[in-house]
Amino acid sequence: MADITRRELLYKVSMFGSLMATGGAVFAAESKTENKNAKPTVLENIGRQHGLVFCILLVYATAAKQLQEKKETDFAALSDTRDLVREYMEQFHNDLSEEKYAMVWLDKANVLTAEVAELRKQHTVSRQLTDRLGVAIKNKQAQEAATTIGQFINMYLGHAAWENGIVFPPVKKFVSEAQYIELGERLLEEEDKLFGKGGLEVVYDRVANLMRRFGIFDLSAFTAKL
Repeated sequence: MADITRRELLYKVSMFGSLMATGGAVFAAESKTENKNAKPTVLENIGRQHGLVFCILLVYATAAKQLQEKKETDFAALSDTRDLVREYMEQFHNDLSEEKYAMVWLDKANVLTAEVAELRKQHTVSRQLTDRLGVAIKNKQAQEAATTIGQFINMYLGHAAWENGIVFPPVKKFVSEAQYIELGERLLEEEDKLFGKGGLEVVYDRVANLMRRFGIFDLSAFTAKL
């Protein structure tokens, strides 16, 4: 199977993330209107970001498998992935998008307080794991790196599932329609400010390059072997 194109993968992961973030309502609406030029709302945008997060986790999972099986691993590519996790997942996605554009409204409404507190704790733990991985990569400690990546992936799968399915959907109840649209527009502006014109597409280029370096920028790489 030929490599999927840049546009195809970005569209698929964006729609997958948006679908998870909204329980399918967004996908249904877009299918009816086919208005692909409409700007995403704040929760749709966070869902799109999750699509790229999942691609990064695929890179991490591939690297961890190589390390566990004592196969040759591109530590330079793994280091670049770790740097992208710090810049995109932690500094932008967690600290800015989620905490300042979603969690703050739940704080004001005083709802899901335990869950929001745990998500914030996981944001802190994420940074600690990323620091630990940086040391393991520098010293080429394969087992330590694999263990740290495994902990990171396991945490983020639960983290994203709770956000998409339980914690973030109620946010819309606590903002007006005008605020909801404005938040989405402001978040797009934040993307362009941090990553350059194109926002997530700029991040996509970096993620796609990492997938290529680990040999997984091909949908057939994930087809189950029966």
